Amino acid sequence: PIPCVPWQSQTSGQYQRRVHGDKNEVVEKVMRDWIDSRIKEYLGEEEADLTNFAVGLLTHHIPPKEIISEMEVVLVEDSEGFVVKMWRRMIFESLKIKV
Repeated sequence: PIPCVPWQSQTSGQYQRRVHGDKNEVVEKVMRDWIDSRIKEYLGEEEADLTNFAVGLLTHHIPPKEIISEMEVVLVEDSEGFVVKMWRRMIFESLKIKV
């Protein structure tokens, strides 16, 4: 079974060092498409530069709180919710690799 994945931004950050598997592989194979579709959902259109930016933050192991700050420029009040969901998905996908 897959352990509980956090729901809040406060607990999501604690998982940064616990993400299993090759994180960059998860980012490229799974998260890029997820991020792209969520950005389209939030903004109403595809935004390749923003997707690349978010993927870059993940591949450079930037902590969730810093990602929230970076994404606030575009997503404003939606940035925290976006990053919490993104981080939860990243943890979930990483744990699937481990299992």
